[in-house]
Amino acid sequence: MMEKKRLQFLLDMDGVLVDFISGALDALNKRYQKNITLRQYASEFGAWPTYDYYGITEKDFWKTIDDTRWFWYNLKPMPWYKELYGYLSSMGDVTIVTAPSLSIACIEEKLAWLSRYLNLNVKDVIFANKKYLLTAPGNILIDDYYHNTESFRSFGGKAILVPSSWNTVDLTEEMVFNVIRKELNVMYVWKD
Repeated sequence: MMEKKRLQFLLDMDGVLVDFISGALDALNKRYQKNITLRQYASEFGAWPTYDYYGITEKDFWKTIDDTRWFWYNLKPMPWYKELYGYLSSMGDVTIVTAPSLSIACIEEKLAWLSRYLNLNVKDVIFANKKYLLTAPGNILIDDYYHNTESFRSFGGKAILVPSSWNTVDLTEEMVFNVIRKELNVMYVWKD
């Protein structure tokens, strides 16, 4: 008897498991003497790229992030990070797919964060900006950035765009899980 093939989840880190935007707002507010809150950002702008909202260049944005000591390691987890990882793990294999900045510290700190919060190591992670290159039968990208999900789909992959704190005011765990369940039901016509 053939074993049922497990799903392969490619799970984004920043904005899905980790509250990247709150950390970025803190660093930018310090550097540019502003007091922009997450609620204000999500309700007034709610889009990427954040540097446009601050009126700075992309280079200045990433310099601020990379100059902030222990930026990636100190990011707060999303309240549902553990439940989401466990939920997906119950249905398939989960690989973290996350985009690094140009700083080597980003990779080291993201790995340390994943070890600290989810007991994962480098074998469980792919660092890639071009996530669409990972399209393959059975792979499902779960990401909060529409550009990533759209490019993944355009290469024939399946992707789920989830809401995040940067584009949704008063985001809840229920909102995130409802999107994932709905999309999985459409993709595979099942009920969990």
